[in-house]
Amino acid sequence: MLLSSQTLQGIEITIRGFEGAVKYLLSRGAKFIMAHVFSSDFIEQSYSRHRGAVGGGSNPTVDQYLRNQNAFHLLRNLRLERKRANVEMEKTGGEVDMAPLLKKKKTVRRKLISPS
Repeated sequence: MLLSSQTLQGIEITIRGFEGAVKYLLSRGAKFIMAHVFSSDFIEQSYSRHRGAVGGGSNPTVDQYLRNQNAFHLLRNLRLERKRANVEMEKTGGEVDMAPLLKKKKTVRRKLISPS
């Protein structure tokens, strides 16, 4: 079985990029390189968010991508509190208080018995 030319080109680009990153890090004084920390998961998650924002399986245009990126950036900076979370933000400084919230008391629901 043969690999497509695009796959071979992608593998070559990946290897050359990794080689360049390792040479750079070693020249800057790194004593060793841990290859498992080189991951594209963050990039893949970012593109997945963008595709989801424009409707699942479609590919976003440049205009849609830029609008979504601005919206994601704005939401990240606003640090909106979640109303139904089990922790709450302190009113000063925006630090998260990780203590669990008090539980609500359960209300007893009474069943209506129909006369037979």
